[in-house]
Amino acid sequence: MSPDRLIEYWSVLDGQTVHPDDQAVLPPGQFAIDLQPLPWNGPLRSARTYILMLNPGLKPTDHEWERRPEVHDALRSNLGGDSPYLYLQSRFIDRPGNEWTRRWLGSDIGAAQADKISVLQLVPYHSEEGDKVKRVARHLPSSQESIRFVRDWPVPRAKAGEIGLVVARAARQWKLSPADECQSLVVYTNERGECRGHTRRRTRAAESCFVG
Repeated sequence: MSPDRLIEYWSVLDGQTVHPDDQAVLPPGQFAIDLQPLPWNGPLRSARTYILMLNPGLKPTDHEWERRPEVHDALRSNLGGDSPYLYLQSRFIDRPGNEWTRRWLGSDIGAAQADKISVLQLVPYHSEEGDKVKRVARHLPSSQESIRFVRDWPVPRAKAGEIGLVVARAARQWKLSPADECQSLVVYTNERGECRGHTRRRTRAAESCFVG
């Protein structure tokens, strides 16, 4: 599956916040489905580094933030596959997501990297992270499409040294393991006791495949 195919898959939303394929599977009450889904954040077509996560978190300020027209429009535009990483854009510097990004990717990261990074979420709907999200991913059609995309697009390119790929969360659910690692592909797992996939300096991800 190419980026264009995954973008086409999500293009059917037509103003909705839940993909039609997920409607019958998504457990009621477990996800903030009134918020915009975030299957990826950043330029899906042209990123230099792809980072795999579990799902968007849920903060008390998320609903208030998304009610801003410029934020709502940016989230919808992101699904076109070419937008820079949202939380590194200077106009959204006050977004809590910027704090999360700098904590995970490094305090020196900024707007210059916004067009190089794409963060993919296994489950695109906002919720507190936990085992329930992983259970949903097993059956959620959109999750299976994301897994297919990662297998067909970033993984082969990372193994060819063309891009970097960091499996930061939910490696088992993404169907990747340390056996898949190479110079440009890093897989973090709980079994190794590593620091939950941080890509900041002096980590395996930063040294091998993170594009600065």
